[in-house]
Amino acid sequence: GAKAPPPPPPPGAKRKAGGAAPPPPPPPGMAGLRGSPGDSGVTRAPQVVAMYQDLRKALIGPTSSQSNGGRRASVSQSGGGDSKQMFAEMAGKSNYVNNIKADVEYYGQFIQDLIKEVNKLKAADMDGLSSFVNRIDRALSILTDERAVLKHFSWPEARYDTMREASASHMELMTVKNNCVNWQCGEEPCEVECSKISAYFDKVQQKIERYVISQEKSGPRFAEHGVPWDNQVIGKTKLATLNLCKLYMSRILQDVDKLEKQGTHNASLRINSLLVSAVRFAFRVHQFVRGFNSECISLFEQISVRMKQYQTEKPT
Repeated sequence: GAKAPPPPPPPGAKRKAGGAAPPPPPPPGMAGLRGSPGDSGVTRAPQVVAMYQDLRKALIGPTSSQSNGGRRASVSQSGGGDSKQMFAEMAGKSNYVNNIKADVEYYGQFIQDLIKEVNKLKAADMDGLSSFVNRIDRALSILTDERAVLKHFSWPEARYDTMREASASHMELMTVKNNCVNWQCGEEPCEVECSKISAYFDKVQQKIERYVISQEKSGPRFAEHGVPWDNQVIGKTKLATLNLCKLYMSRILQDVDKLEKQGTHNASLRINSLLVSAVRFAFRVHQFVRGFNSECISLFEQISVRMKQYQTEKPT
């Protein structure tokens, strides 16, 4: 069961509110073991690749995605040599050191109990591990400076930091998966809504690639420290992006139906542009997931029929 919170600190030994910030969270990119969709109804759809290749040859040529990650030079502030400021800093450091000493003495037994809990934990699944990490983090948040206080004890740093890392990775992947599954198109124009879907898919793809790259290091450490990592979580998150693809193609088809009723030349040009974007996005998702489910295949076949129709009608 959860432990009762410790008693308040002795007078003069605590700050709070303006105290030292807790340590930074673990790096978001470090995570899991290899996950694959497995037996999930996803199959390769060669027609997606074929149409994309035809489209590149006929209409759009080679694609180039540029990411200009221009970094802004950070301007460092020069510290003043004011003597008042110097004495204030010295006084602040003295208070900080005193608070650390007070924490070590006052919370000593409490920390020893936490050490036992961390060392003996055998979580059954990642949800259980995440709940445990959240509870321990809340308990540690009462300390002036977690790292500075815990170094006075035999704190299982490697084990708990690995638990934190795994928990953060699991929560991030579950959030991404849920965002994909629960995504809803708004009322803005088709190009705007589809652009939002495409931009989020880009973020998901980058996150997953980070996790896959880091898995060789993460896997053995997770096993060493008893982390019950779900090997399938990455594959499940990939599969969730099929919902983004479904929404994208569905929205395109809805607008194509509306534009066809207009029957104008400009409408035909816009239809062609929308269909091209649908094929390109479908291809990206298909290659990322390594297949389509039946719903996406059905929608793509509708896109394909319309695409061929407008390619045929396009004047040469």
